[in-house]
Amino acid sequence: MKAFFILGFVTLTLVGFTQPTEKEQQVIVNEGFELYRLELASWNSSDLLASIWGINSLDSIHGYLSYRQGNTYNTIYYGGEKQFRIYANFVFDSVCSMESAIMDITPRNAGRKETELITMRHDALERVGRNENNFFEIIEKTSLNLIPVITAKERKVIILTGPQETGNVLFGNDFALEYSAENKFVSQTKLHQNLITVPMESEAGNVIATKHTHQEPTSEYITTTDICTLLLYGDYTNWKKHVVISDNFVSIWDVEKKTLDIISRKEFEKREKEKNK
Repeated sequence: MKAFFILGFVTLTLVGFTQPTEKEQQVIVNEGFELYRLELASWNSSDLLASIWGINSLDSIHGYLSYRQGNTYNTIYYGGEKQFRIYANFVFDSVCSMESAIMDITPRNAGRKETELITMRHDALERVGRNENNFFEIIEKTSLNLIPVITAKERKVIILTGPQETGNVLFGNDFALEYSAENKFVSQTKLHQNLITVPMESEAGNVIATKHTHQEPTSEYITTTDICTLLLYGDYTNWKKHVVISDNFVSIWDVEKKTLDIISRKEFEKREKEKNK
């Protein structure tokens, strides 16, 4: 009996596209892992803080964010009159394990990098609130999670859509807001054009892969936000692989091994035909 495969495809004639190199694929994976660790640090710190304080009862806390510092990850909970007072600080190891967490609840002023990250996140949050030209879609039973990032090359706030109910994994309805070296807003981009909902458990049982599709102007490849989502939720699903299909490429994410393979759509269809003979 053949294993169930949640996919359908149409044969295409492929002209004038470039196969991504292994290095280019690894860049996507690395950035996806970085977003995942930042979000995981936020998840874990929230659980730890709630168990001690009851986080929702702290009126002084206006927001939180995570950032990398060397080989560790920090999550700060901030607020105050100018937003720059830190009320709780968690430090995690390089994989953001809850067991590694070190908590400091001594109030202090934000450092320079923390101030810049808070400023970016606050600006992005205000833009979401104003929602000019309905750029951001606010979807019932979901939340928008803001992840500010500062690297040597760029400054941006990534916005992910997360579920408020269990049972589905959400891809898409995600955004990137870019900022200058002076921390000024530059531009905003939709990374996907819609929200894709995929059940965490397939009724078919023996699932080899789940999938979603990318159409222009969405990237031809799996996005870093897709990988972040797969890392956050993959271990809670019965998926073995997740496939992202575009006009010219197929990105195959191994949920168990946490590895990526991007091949041409033509090669993918050839493999599927050979498997089904």
